[in-house]
Amino acid sequence: MTRSKLKPGDTKKDRKGRTIYFKGYSDELTKKGDAIELWEPVNHTRQSD
Repeated sequence: MTRSKLKPGDTKKDRKGRTIYFKGYSDELTKKGDAIELWEPVNHTRQSD
């Protein structure tokens, strides 16, 4: 079972401080039986260096 109940649209900061949005849970499970969380960045376009 999952530790926390996230809802699609929930946000958090990634390791670089960018905001990412929760999309949902994967149909696949981890070895512990937890659903895999699917996160998506705010900006889908790549920024050039």
